[in-house]
Amino acid sequence: MARFVAHSAWIRACNRGTTMRNLKSAAFAALFVMAGTLGAFAHAKMNASVPKDGATVPAGLSEIQLQFSKPLRLTLIHVRRVDDQEEIPARSKLPKSFVDSAKVAVEALQAGSYKVFWTAVSKDGHVMKGSFAFSVKQSPDAAASPAVVAPEQASENENSAISAASMETDKTVEENTVEIKAVHNDESKTTSNVGLSCKKFFPAVGKTLTVACW
Repeated sequence: MARFVAHSAWIRACNRGTTMRNLKSAAFAALFVMAGTLGAFAHAKMNASVPKDGATVPAGLSEIQLQFSKPLRLTLIHVRRVDDQEEIPARSKLPKSFVDSAKVAVEALQAGSYKVFWTAVSKDGHVMKGSFAFSVKQSPDAAASPAVVAPEQASENENSAISAASMETDKTVEENTVEIKAVHNDESKTTSNVGLSCKKFFPAVGKTLTVACW
């Protein structure tokens, strides 16, 4: 009888050990499944771009590239010049499928600061947004080239110069005319006095004599 009781106790202990091992295995399996699920639902993000965020690139940039950690479907990309808030239109269409990298063609960018805004949807339907900024430096040719005068401005400058020259000519002609008139008047006065006689008293001789008028 005692031997039977001991055998039963040993069986129960073995069963309890098996149950604990089963519970531990089940717990590890649940943790593994949960970790995999969390990894599957981790949101994708932009992990690189061309140009890089904060970079300065040469003038003439005409393509922007975005790279993501997981495939996304891009729904919107805005390229904006910071200085005047002007929207730079895209020259290429966004991919319609889920991609982990996308390129967008734009017009050749002039010197200035730019910011790119993007919106995308992941495969689980989550909407994500992001942005990055970069600068375009001025080209050496543009910095060294002389200022170009518009045709309208050049015409106005030419008319101003002609008007100033005309005024100066009119002033010179007027001054010369005044001088000629003054000389003419003096000559007329002198000529008119020639041949006239005047009577004048001379105290030295005590007589009034007729002399030429001057």
